[in-house]
Amino acid sequence: MCDRTVTVTVPPGLYEHLRQRAEQRQRSIEDEVVLTLAEAIPSGDAREPDFESMIASLASLDDEALWRLARSRVTDEDAGRLDELGDRRQRAGLTDSELHEAEELVRRHDRVMVVRAKAAALLKQRGHDVNPLLSEA
Repeated sequence: MCDRTVTVTVPPGLYEHLRQRAEQRQRSIEDEVVLTLAEAIPSGDAREPDFESMIASLASLDDEALWRLARSRVTDEDAGRLDELGDRRQRAGLTDSELHEAEELVRRHDRVMVVRAKAAALLKQRGHDVNPLLSEA
């Protein structure tokens, strides 16, 4: 698989935000943009039927279980490995197997985020103040 180049005009505020994130994570701005896009755009099978069914079933959970899900996180191991692969991509590029591994890690991250968002939405519908979750993000 070969990389594609896309030229995008970015507003100054967004560019500065990306630059600061890249600097904090010791990445190039280009890598930060690529990783941000990979995290934001689920791949085709990130929302497969079994996952859709599981998301739909969240409505049957009690509030305590929804709060736990709304506060769930990607495992430290997955987050660390994704960072490691991002760094390796910057230094030397990724092999096909590493690229597939990174894609799977991003899929896992996407699933966690979807579950968190759905749980928070259900809690809000049930009248709970979910604003504390914003400071936990």
